[in-house]
Amino acid sequence: MTVTAVRATTTSTDLRPSGLRPSFPGSRSPRPEPAVDELSPAGVLHAYGSVVEVALRRWPAAVLVGTGLDVDDLRQEGLLGLLAAARSFDPDRGVPFPAYARTVVTNAMSGVLRRADPLPERVRADARAVRDARSALGDGATTTAIAGRTGLSARRVADVAAAAHRVVATSVDTLPEWAHPATTVSPEDVVVELEEASTLRAGVAALPERHRRILLARVVHRTPVGELAAAEGVTPSRISQIVTASLAVVLRGTPD
Repeated sequence: MTVTAVRATTTSTDLRPSGLRPSFPGSRSPRPEPAVDELSPAGVLHAYGSVVEVALRRWPAAVLVGTGLDVDDLRQEGLLGLLAAARSFDPDRGVPFPAYARTVVTNAMSGVLRRADPLPERVRADARAVRDARSALGDGATTTAIAGRTGLSARRVADVAAAAHRVVATSVDTLPEWAHPATTVSPEDVVVELEEASTLRAGVAALPERHRRILLARVVHRTPVGELAAAEGVTPSRISQIVTASLAVVLRGTPD
């Protein structure tokens, strides 16, 4: 066989549909994703943590205005929601776990935003005024125009709009029928289980005292990241790093 013929044969083989290509010793086929109920809590976070990051994109920065929360608070609430979703997931319902988890995680984030934001009556009154002005002005409803019509400052109009958006966003938290587990498992249930499991208690005990204090403040008492940062004299991002690293240690049951 000539070199040209060999090249032609090789090219022909490479262009076959993947299902017809010959297998070779040592070649690997992609492994299917493990069943959720086969994963440890740490495994769930590793395999499906991207669900939390996708859910975070649902919330514009404006929804955090005036809540005392930041994106790290939402992220950590989402991680607890992800663990709760893994606990309550029923594969027999025919819904893929990522879709189910996304709904439960988003609902967990909605809940923490709603609890952090009891809308004062004064804000509600201003929101009604802004709504009426926006309706009357139509296409000309700029922030400046609304401020002029309502007598509010432009900054107040923007803040009221952000607060109203937050209320609307966090009210959209009704799970579809397939997302309701037979036995509801909340993020709080997961936290209690983390505290009570002996292997996890060992992980908590192995943490440095400061890390243990910060972790329990965040996941048990739901102390906002900003408040913890001020109390500990560090940045909010540092608090987030400590919580994430400590949670990973506790879920593994062994310190780094």
